[in-house]
Order: sequence, then C-alpha cells, then structure tokens
Amino acid sequence: MVGQVVFSSEIENYLNNLIYVRYQNEYFGQIEDSFEYVEKLVRFIERNIQQIPSRKSPQNLESLGENYIIYQSSPRTTWYIFYDNFEHNV
Repeated sequence: MVGQVVFSSEIENYLNNLIYVRYQNEYFGQIEDSFEYVEKLVRFIERNIQQIPSRKSPQNLESLGENYIIYQSSPRTTWYIFYDNFEHNV
C-alpha cells in the first residue's frame, strides 16, 4: 500500500517562508516564479519519496530524520530531504 506524505507545520512554515526569502534575495524576478520553485520541490517530495531509494541519515543528522533523499533542482542547488517513516494502521 502506498503511503501518504505528511509535512509537519514547522516544514510547511519553512516552505512558505522560502517562497518569500528566495524572492526577496532576488533569486527570482517574480514572486510567482519563487512560488513555482517551491511547488516543484513539494511535488518532487510527494511523488518520489517512496520511489527513490533512501539513504540512512548520518548519526549527527538523525534529529532531522532517519532517512534522506536528494533532489537536485539545478546544477548548483541540491536539496537533502530528511524524513521519518511512520506506520499508521486505521
């Protein structure tokens, strides 16, 4: 059974702030472009977190999540996406 990706409120706040930070720091000329960038990141996570083989987090980074995957949004930008797996039986 395919699981569901759930973002903590802390991560949702981070992603929302990322839109404005990237725009304010002039990574993008239009706020819409910054929004689209973050949307692509979220879509990548939702579509691929269960498909891409994960790696075990190094011990000093386990507080961020027990596993991680890598997303390269551009040749110069790489995201390390840390997460935990939870089983929830309904």
